[in-house]
Parts: sequence; structure tokens; C-alpha cells
Amino acid sequence: MKKVISLILAGAMTLTFASAAYSDVPESHWAYGEIMVAKENGLFEDSATFSPDSIMTKEDAAKAISAQFEDADFSAFLNSSDKTSAITREEVVYLFAKAKGYEDTYAYALDKFSDKDEISDEYISEVRVSVANGLILGHSDDTFRPKSTLTKAEFAVLLYRTLYGEEILKARRQKAIDYMTKQTTLLWRPTEDIFYTTQSNVTPEEAKENVQFHLYKDRIYHGVPYSYAGGASEAFLDYAIEQDENGVYLIDGLTWENISGGSGIGRIGNDCSSALLHSWGQLGETFEATTTGYLTEKYGCLPVDDYKSVFDKYEDTGEIVKENGDQVIFRAFSRMKPGDGVVKRANNSGHCRMITEINTVYLPDGTIDGENSMMTMIEQTVGSFKKEQTYFDENLGCDVYKVGIEQTFSFAAMAKAKYIPITCRALLDPAPIAKAVVIDSETVFDKDTILKGTLTCNWMMDSVTLTITDKNGDQVQNATAYVSRKTGQYMSFDLQEFVTVNPVLVRGEVDLSKLDSGSYGCSLSVRLITGEVVTVREFDFEI
Repeated sequence: MKKVISLILAGAMTLTFASAAYSDVPESHWAYGEIMVAKENGLFEDSATFSPDSIMTKEDAAKAISAQFEDADFSAFLNSSDKTSAITREEVVYLFAKAKGYEDTYAYALDKFSDKDEISDEYISEVRVSVANGLILGHSDDTFRPKSTLTKAEFAVLLYRTLYGEEILKARRQKAIDYMTKQTTLLWRPTEDIFYTTQSNVTPEEAKENVQFHLYKDRIYHGVPYSYAGGASEAFLDYAIEQDENGVYLIDGLTWENISGGSGIGRIGNDCSSALLHSWGQLGETFEATTTGYLTEKYGCLPVDDYKSVFDKYEDTGEIVKENGDQVIFRAFSRMKPGDGVVKRANNSGHCRMITEINTVYLPDGTIDGENSMMTMIEQTVGSFKKEQTYFDENLGCDVYKVGIEQTFSFAAMAKAKYIPITCRALLDPAPIAKAVVIDSETVFDKDTILKGTLTCNWMMDSVTLTITDKNGDQVQNATAYVSRKTGQYMSFDLQEFVTVNPVLVRGEVDLSKLDSGSYGCSLSVRLITGEVVTVREFDFEI
């Protein structure tokens, strides 16, 4: 493959371009990002227009691919038919697979397509391996449409994925791992003892009677607290009052309500599923899933490799392992990459972890040695509290109590425990990710001091901050509300939560009845789970 100088876009959340756009490719075009990358890198002839809907011919497609792959020879393909005719989807995928040198060792990659039988025999191997490697994803109606002709825009997307996809996905995977590592290795100690339960909708008295976890002020902890609340790391660090020379945070103000989810509203700390979903959310990925029992295709997660996932058929992942057989599941494990996950579930509950390393061992007959093939994982786990897992830290000179842990298990052990591999679209599809946009449905204060308005975002939100200033610009009130699972999987937030009787966890206070008559300013901002702060709007109001 020729060396192509790429833009700095690996792992980038959004793309910006130095050169002018094509006049016939607006930013709203579905392939705008990929086409502009092609333009910046000189993959197509420079011109004022691109003609994205024009049809690619066999000759033009072969020429464009050959320009990027020194060893690509498509003369036989071109000589076998009219090279000026339109190229089909199966034909162009065939050319890319040949140029990349993919090997077809996939059995079920085409099973998801209802029209797989329409793929020509001479191209089916290349189509299958290209689908398995994420070069082409198919259509939303589960069709591949092998005989459909290819537009120039569609070709640009395939060229983008072939040339830059691996680089982009590698950087995205590292970003997800870095965030998971942050959640599971962060060092901290509380200023006072905390006793709490993960049960929701309980009174303080009931919580004391059902204590599950103890956090002691004289201990240093490794990983944010385990909680069903599902908060991001930034929400936890809002309680940090200092960080010492060894990187240990001093955390003040934690209570059973904001860890446990008192009355179902807690937002500090996370569990296995929220830790995994927040890590993938660093890539702009969003999910309908909120608990481990829903980490399925239906709710935004995807299977790794081509094992028969049949998530909707079984409630128990053990049935999926059983239907596929150990070798198929072992092979799927072997094709996981850092940043992917594993999940087990039964009756809508279970456990999940993130993969950091895979080591596959093959037997002489080519099958996978499940006992000696290993996967290393990191996770947010309740078990570490119950077992009081510790390690001696040489820098700190004391024991550290583990919340987040790293463990290594064999493929065989994981299959026996009913785990299957999952991932998310952002780790499979290197398409440019949309910039975070917050939509405000016109925030208002009415005469009864009720704050009205709804915020929605195309990224996962962590918190919403409202700051009120007087006519001199001095702050008079400030409050931060942590967006909860109950408000729509982190994607929307009702501003009345600032003033309701049983709000989502709110720090600070907004109470207009305490303000004197006069003119005030309001600033409304959203913090995403990435830590990025987006100012929604600023406005003036009268009391």
C-alpha cells in the first residue's frame, strides 16, 4: 500500500477542513466527512464540484484503488467486461478486498443480509471478508444489494474506510480504554466514613439496615465507588477538594443518597454497564441500554465477529454460547480488540467488562486452545468490596483497596461463565462522528418561580449547570444537576429537576423566591460525559 498522508483525524470527534468544500457537497450530505477527507488527501482530482451522485465506472474505480495500492492489478477484472460500465457493490468490494489482501475465514458474516443469495459466486468470498472487517456495513433494512451500482459518494466512503479506518478505530479504542482506566484506577479517600446500599427507593433508615458497602475515611480506594447510579467520572470528581502529590484525591460530601440512589436519584459512582457505556460514549456513541441486561443489538450494542448472536431469541447468553458451540465463541473472542467488551446476562441482569488484551493460542489442527488462550479485562465490580481486595502501593506506603480491578481469564472459562463478545458502532465504523449539539426548548422563568424547558443532546450528558448573576455580573445562585438514567438515558434533561421536590441529584440551589426584585442574568451550560462543557445559552430576566 502506498504511503498516504492522512489528516489528524484518528479518534477525532469532529472534523475540520483547511480547503474549501465542493459546491455540490453541503455539510448536510450523508458522506460529507469522508468526501472532504478524500479532497484534503488528493484522492480525487481537484475541482470545484464532486458530483457525488454520479455513477462510478469499473475503470474509474479500479484506477482510484490502484493509485493507493502499489501491488493492485485489476487488468483481468477490467478485461472480462465493459470497463466503461457502472461498477456494482459486489464488484467494488471485490476490488478492495483483493487490494487489502484479506483472507476469508468467516462463516456467518453475511447471515444478517436477507439478500445474501443474490451475491455472485465469484465475489462472495471477498464480500464476506469485507463485511467481517467492517469495510462495508450494508443497509439499514438488512440488505446488501450486491447488484446495485455505486455512486461516487459511496465509493469515497469505501476508499476512506480502506485507507484510514484502521488508524481511526485504533485511536478510538485507546480513547475508550483510557476512560475506563480512569474510572477503575482513580485513587481517592473519603473525608468521613460512608455506609451505603445500592438499593433504590429506600429511606435512610432502611439503607442503614441494608448496608452493602463500607467506605472508610482512613483508606485509599482504587476506582470510583460502585453504584447503580451510573454517573460519569467527572460527577465523582466534583466532590474532590484536593489532590495530593501522589495523585490521591480527597473526596468530601459523599452520602448514601448520592451514591446509593436514594429514592432512585443518585448520580455518583457507576456499575459495570454504565462504566462500559460511558467509555464508549467518549466517542459520541449513544445507547438506549441502561443496565447490563440490555447490552444487546436492540439497544445499541453489537456482536463482535460473525457468531450467531440471536440476542432477541434468548434471554440467557448461555443459550447463545450453546447454540454456536465453544469453537465459534472462541473464534469470536480471538477477534476482539482492545476496547471491546464481554457480557453475560440472564433475565435482564448480568455483568460486563472491557477487554484490554487478547492472546490466542492455536492447536495443531488449527482450532483454538480455549484453556490457554487468554483475555485481560478491566471492570467496575461489586465483588471487590465484598472480598476486600487490596494491594500494597510502594509510593503511598500503604494498602490500597480495590474498586476497579484488572483480571485475566481463559477463553474456556469465559465461555463456561456464559460471556459473549460485544462492541459498539463507533469501534466498527470509522465514519466521522457528529459534533455534540445541545438543543434548548426555550428556557423560561415564570411568575411562580418554576424553571421550564428541556435540553436534548446527540451525545450523552453528564450534568447541567445553571448560574444566576445580578446586574453587576456577580453570581448570586448556582446549581448543578446530574443527568440521571430516569431522564432518558442521558440524552435529555427537564430543567424543572432543579426545583422539583424529588429532583435528580442537585448540588447548589436555584430558588427565585429568594431573589430581590430586579434584573438578572442566567447562564445555562451542559457538561458531556467526555468532560467537555457546552454553553447552551445566556439570557436576561426580571424578577
